Amino acid sequence: MEFALKTDLAGTLRRHLAYDRTGAACYRTAPELPWALPEPVGCPAYSPFLDGVPLKPAHQAKAIPCFLAEIAGGRLLKQHRSIFCFDQRQREFFCHRAFDPIFAFTPGFWRQQVQSLQMSQTLELPGRCLLLDSRYGREFYHFNATVLGRLARFLSFDRRLADIDYFLLPEATGTVTTWADLLGIPLEKRVHLGEHVAVDAGQLVVPSAPEEFDLSTMAFINNTLLRSVAKPEKSLYISRSLSPNGRQILNEQELVEQVLLPRGFEVVHLEKLPLRQQAETLAASRVIVAAHGAGLTNLIFCAAGTSVLELFSPRWIEFCFARVASLVGMQSYYHVSRDLPDRNMAFEPKAFAEVVDAVLDRAG
Repeated sequence: MEFALKTDLAGTLRRHLAYDRTGAACYRTAPELPWALPEPVGCPAYSPFLDGVPLKPAHQAKAIPCFLAEIAGGRLLKQHRSIFCFDQRQREFFCHRAFDPIFAFTPGFWRQQVQSLQMSQTLELPGRCLLLDSRYGREFYHFNATVLGRLARFLSFDRRLADIDYFLLPEATGTVTTWADLLGIPLEKRVHLGEHVAVDAGQLVVPSAPEEFDLSTMAFINNTLLRSVAKPEKSLYISRSLSPNGRQILNEQELVEQVLLPRGFEVVHLEKLPLRQQAETLAASRVIVAAHGAGLTNLIFCAAGTSVLELFSPRWIEFCFARVASLVGMQSYYHVSRDLPDRNMAFEPKAFAEVVDAVLDRAG
């Protein structure tokens, strides 16, 4: 597959940028949103198992492109869980982070890989095909941040879902299907992208890919799901005991019985709740305790001033949910377990109680 590699976004958009009904270009830029790191409680502010957890808030000034591209005769290929977009007529491959953020990390490697891409199936879709998938798009956090981020950008440029012939979606997980139903996307218009599947579109409609949550995406999700907002009064513990992805708290039952239930915490398994009930549960919470995991995506529904205590293995400290909490205006804290294999966690009940009490005291 021989294509010229297009790394210049401005040059790409000169040919493919969409325009709205008034003739205005579907393009804008916004600065990176500043956010504050969480405060450690009862633990050092670092992890010896990482090369470097940042200890200062990230105030980045780089401009984030938000655009809508329309590629006549466009081709899309999903491989290695990433999205590759092509202009078949001009024989160009768009190798830029705004099409798929993977190019931000190892662009040289991916430029080489694209020359040997293989596909097991090619779908001929002659109409307007809207790209609503991204790297890791089937996973709950990334679906909300980047797939719904693409959708929010598409709608922000005064576009209508009714004008789209096919919706290119991640694999059909429960979350993906629920959102497609919420949006009223007919079954016959849903195309779920698996590995090694190519799409040849009459017109490939590509909203730029956000790399993390932005405020417009969070507002779109809130406005779609959150119908009623109760006063934030609950103390909530989000359990990961049903998760197949590890990072378990091995003595969770002990902590629940000795520390959390006596302090009025409600224990929930968010994967058992419908999306709207997840949103309403988080919105009604005043204090949240949870191990690092996808359920904390729902922090976007919390009220400003809500407190969250995130629990980490020292082998896996990642502040993506602290970023969300900061953008919402929450008070964010974290505590690190002693070292255990497989990123699992365990906490001594007395010390854990002191950490929880400190967070409750600060929450008032």
